[in-house]
Amino acid sequence: MLVERVLPIISPENKNKIVTVTGVSGSGKNFLMRSAQKAEPELFDGRISVFNFGSELFRNVVGQFPELKESGADGLKRLPLEDLDLYIKKTLDSLLASQPCLQITHLVFKQRDSFVINPESEKKTQAVEYLFIQSDPEQIYNWRLENQNTRTREIESVDDINLHQVLARLSTVAIAQRLNVGMLVINNDPASINEVVDSILQESRDRLIT
Repeated sequence: MLVERVLPIISPENKNKIVTVTGVSGSGKNFLMRSAQKAEPELFDGRISVFNFGSELFRNVVGQFPELKESGADGLKRLPLEDLDLYIKKTLDSLLASQPCLQITHLVFKQRDSFVINPESEKKTQAVEYLFIQSDPEQIYNWRLENQNTRTREIESVDDINLHQVLARLSTVAIAQRLNVGMLVINNDPASINEVVDSILQESRDRLIT
């Protein structure tokens, strides 16, 4: 099944015009967003913005600490979470000002070797829906290796990636239920890329335009 409706949309009028695209690192979130923009550029040309929370957070931090520039966005994972709090709040303000938008982010992320969830950020975001991008753990492992020249990531085993993905999905379901947010799981199957992209485009139109 390429698309699985896990939770229905509830009271969308009480939510912001934000669809949050999430999933573990290397599951294909950015690739799929670029593919969606390429497939239907008119939808994203002034109508829907694509907001990469990690990249925007990194820009905010580097603006204050330029010495961190060489580490890239993944270097933020080594900083104490309390040091990032001010910049997270600033980035959330930018996100809210970018509506309607697709937000690319990690609801569950590794920070200094611990898995972290920030429910307060999700309360402020008030997205109308979560799109959880899920991929085969072995494929994620291979994609990460292919991208090592352009992005330095921690090398996890296939089993660790699988565990991280299961935890991330369960946590996303729990947060979505608590906030009455809709949720779709989209399986990023390279053999069915057109169908996957079409699903993202349809959700973008339904949740952010109509």
